[in-house]
Amino acid sequence: MKTSNVLSGVVVVFSLFAASAARCEDNNQLPLDSLLGKYEGRMQIHNAWQQESDYQTEIVSVDKSANTVSLVAQCQKCTTKAWKRNNCAITEAQKNIKFTCKTKFGDEEYIFNGESLKATGYGPGNPFTISVRKVVK
Repeated sequence: MKTSNVLSGVVVVFSLFAASAARCEDNNQLPLDSLLGKYEGRMQIHNAWQQESDYQTEIVSVDKSANTVSLVAQCQKCTTKAWKRNNCAITEAQKNIKFTCKTKFGDEEYIFNGESLKATGYGPGNPFTISVRKVVK
């Protein structure tokens, strides 16, 4: 009888610990609105000779009901100087927020960690990487 009481007590304590840990994990989730704002950094275009350029982007909207993000971007040394990405699908929203923008060249994969935004994708003929930090004003 004592053994079953001890075992029951251990199960209850373990259950409380697991529930507490799950709540803590939920609290680590980044709010989707934290994506909004301007970012500045570098874009690298990977071809026979690697090009690097200043790059700016702004997350202009987050639609929580549709689970999408829209952004505008500028790259001075790129073939296309400015572009928009609408309705990019949010694929994960935990410690990082991940979203994917579909383009005619392929998918652009973005990861936001609360301070910086990184992306990989394929542009007109060449793969690229983006690394930018949120501008705080």
